[in-house]
Amino acid sequence: MSNPSADNPDSILTVETWNQRWQAGRTGFHMSEVNSILLKHFSKLVDGRSDLNVFLPLCGKSLDLKWIAEQGHRAVGVECSELAITSFFSEQKMEYSSTPVKDIPDGIVHTSKDGKIKLFQCDFYLFTEMHAGKFDIIWDRASLIAINPSDRTRYVDKMTSLLKPDGSYLLNSLNFNEDAFKGPPFPAPLEVVERLFENSFIVSFLEEIDIKASDRKGRLAKYMFEQVILLTLK
Repeated sequence: MSNPSADNPDSILTVETWNQRWQAGRTGFHMSEVNSILLKHFSKLVDGRSDLNVFLPLCGKSLDLKWIAEQGHRAVGVECSELAITSFFSEQKMEYSSTPVKDIPDGIVHTSKDGKIKLFQCDFYLFTEMHAGKFDIIWDRASLIAINPSDRTRYVDKMTSLLKPDGSYLLNSLNFNEDAFKGPPFPAPLEVVERLFENSFIVSFLEEIDIKASDRKGRLAKYMFEQVILLTLK
């Protein structure tokens, strides 16, 4: 997985760089509560069904993982940082086991004792449907806006391959002026999302939330909006 550095837009953030950010505590993107957008829209995505397979790309130690499992579903995350994963299980006081993923170099899957949560420690682009099946729901909370913009087509191809034909993809993106600061995050407003996904997805705009005043980086921007977008395969 590669992303432009927050310090130099011409450099590349590697898996090791992300590990260093976790080690140094540079994790301002982590939320200390379950995401309010997920809470608001999840029941519509589930539509009364149970035991769904839910994917959280670049999940860190998100509390959303535990909450989804508590609703009776299976939460699968991909995260390159071992520290993020072990911190999740430790902070949530959950027992887990760790086993190698044979066809991913240095890949490890960490599984909760009840089997409801699986966190794959690996390069995101090496993760495939062979490892955890296809997904009923994808919850993309700021994953698209964290990657190198030049990798977005590759990212969309990967996500498309992981979603079931009748699945739903809930995307939490950001719209702000690009010259506000050096990312990540990188802006991906609705029109960009439409261009990225239009070949395979129906793109539905759900809501926009003004977060300029409440967001640390948003204070540097002329404007900053969270945009909530629903994607369904054509």
